[in-house]
Amino acid sequence: MGCGCQASISKDDPRAEIWKYVFGELSFPLRHPIPSNMGTVVGTGYEGDASALTEEQKQRLVKAMTEKFHIPEIEVTKVLDSGIIPIKAIGVSVVICNKHMRAML
Repeated sequence: MGCGCQASISKDDPRAEIWKYVFGELSFPLRHPIPSNMGTVVGTGYEGDASALTEEQKQRLVKAMTEKFHIPEIEVTKVLDSGIIPIKAIGVSVVICNKHMRAML
């Protein structure tokens, strides 16, 4: 499991409904708190920790991303198998764990 860093989305964000459906809440663990360029679909984003997903959450995420982005299931699964859930940075707040906070000082 991750370090304790978390991404949270506002309940007013259009993506909040998907987060609630997939994760059951409006926050999710990150691999680390530093945003990066995640490609054309996400742009600047965070790396959600795919290892934190339950099997049910993974199935819901694959379904939601396939429907939203019209990406084949195999492609979504491939990204998740890499350990990363791409999370678009816009509208997301981040809580940074003590380990990463100390590293930033």
